[in-house]
Amino acid sequence: MGRLVPAGAGMSRSVLERNVLAGRRSWWVMLSGFVEPVLYLFSLGDGRSVSYPVFVAPALLAAPAMNGAVYDSTFTVFWKLKYGKIYDAMLATPLGPRDVALGEVAWAQLRGAGYAAMFLFSATFYPLSTYPEALQWVVRATPLYLAGLGLVGMLVAARRIERLLLV
Repeated sequence: MGRLVPAGAGMSRSVLERNVLAGRRSWWVMLSGFVEPVLYLFSLGDGRSVSYPVFVAPALLAAPAMNGAVYDSTFTVFWKLKYGKIYDAMLATPLGPRDVALGEVAWAQLRGAGYAAMFLFSATFYPLSTYPEALQWVVRATPLYLAGLGLVGMLVAARRIERLLLV
């Protein structure tokens, strides 16, 4: 039996490598994420002049919201049902099928809303100067906030996984 390596010993690279290897089978999914914006650009215009905010902004705002919600309500549900057997485990608790369904739909909606909110306030649609001063500060701080959130999430996840796997 091998010796235990303490958490945070730089072994996360193995997890990353596993995910990269597993992701190679679905390279087309990642490619579609890069191709999709290009297809949006090619679809613009039909000979009539339409202002940028009127035509492009609502569609670009809706796209990430829809994509996030669709991903969670299709592929993720399929995986949880067929391969992960997550729903079997959930139904072994006091949860019922309606609880599971409502929870999944709520999560898909929250994910879509989150995507739409970070995208809306990214200063992509309008110059930063058009936002109120208080909101300008929020838009400027968003990348820093996301980096901090990512760091906290990584620390919490590492501690949680350590407890789950080493108990």
